[in-house]
Amino acid sequence: MKNIKENTFHIIHEGSKTGHPGMIYWKSEESNLYLAITTGSSEFNDAHFIKLKRPIRNDVKNSFVNKKPILAKRKDINPTELRDMTFHSEDFDIIIKIKQNEPRYSRSINRKDKRKFRIIKP
Repeated sequence: MKNIKENTFHIIHEGSKTGHPGMIYWKSEESNLYLAITTGSSEFNDAHFIKLKRPIRNDVKNSFVNKKPILAKRKDINPTELRDMTFHSEDFDIIIKIKQNEPRYSRSINRKDKRKFRIIKP
């Protein structure tokens, strides 16, 4: 399996059918836990999302980020890196605020993982 690096974009399967692009910003490979900020392009009027000032890809008109990061396991993350995506410096204040929020959990996270995460939390 490919090693997943921090600050790279991958498809995160958080519970939706196809998953959402997300940037991994913290990982603990020993515990098999990853924190990511997930994005979307069609979340207009969704209370769980914040609109970014600039889209994360050139072929998208609007980009949104979920207000809470997601705690996921390795199996929830597609190993293929999405190299055409990036957060722009104009949106860093939004990204920093999101990183400070309590995470939501992918379907594969169980009680033991949550307990482990509380101990090693970044």
